[in-house]
Amino acid sequence: MNTTISIIIPAHNEQNYLEKTLESVTNQTYSEYEIIVVLNGCSDDSEKIVRKFRNVKLLSLSQCSKEV
Repeated sequence: MNTTISIIIPAHNEQNYLEKTLESVTNQTYSEYEIIVVLNGCSDDSEKIVRKFRNVKLLSLSQCSKEV
């Protein structure tokens, strides 16, 4: 029995890295996973890049939340 895992990718203006990261995850041999990308107030093309990938769940925060 395979275990399903969640891969959560937090991102703030990561357009230069997101595509390569998502390609790397989707090219793995293990297939029992879900990908969730959390965009934290991005002002670049990060959301556009994530939307190119099917089966990637997207949570987009309108404002950058900072750790307290």
